[in-house]
Amino acid sequence: MTNEQRLREIEARASAATPGPWQRDGGYILSKSETVGFLTVGPRDMAFIAAAREDIPFLLERLRAARKPLHYEALAQAVYDRLAAEGEMDMGGVDFEAPDDRLKARLAEVRAERVAIIAAALRDVVEGK
Repeated sequence: MTNEQRLREIEARASAATPGPWQRDGGYILSKSETVGFLTVGPRDMAFIAAAREDIPFLLERLRAARKPLHYEALAQAVYDRLAAEGEMDMGGVDFEAPDDRLKARLAEVRAERVAIIAAALRDVVEGK
């Protein structure tokens, strides 16, 4: 099962369960919902409660993964390298393996500039700018 399928299943269980918030009072589960005073635990609520033990750790793991900082420069370098390998980065027909040290230095500068542009674009897209 993919993460997206798992998220859809969790969402369906949450939507099918009695509206919350819920709170525990001794051996009872109470709902603050205007339509329900005491929560009658039906099959949909039982499915939600039973799945919570697995769903919550899964959601926490996804949340932590989403909060990890993105390394835009590393992503940009990977994009650049992939495009260059596929011949999509036009360097004006200049050979990167050219023997001229000044030319190699200039090509490295151009490469770094392009990687920085890609990194900035990635950052803007991901961060919604």
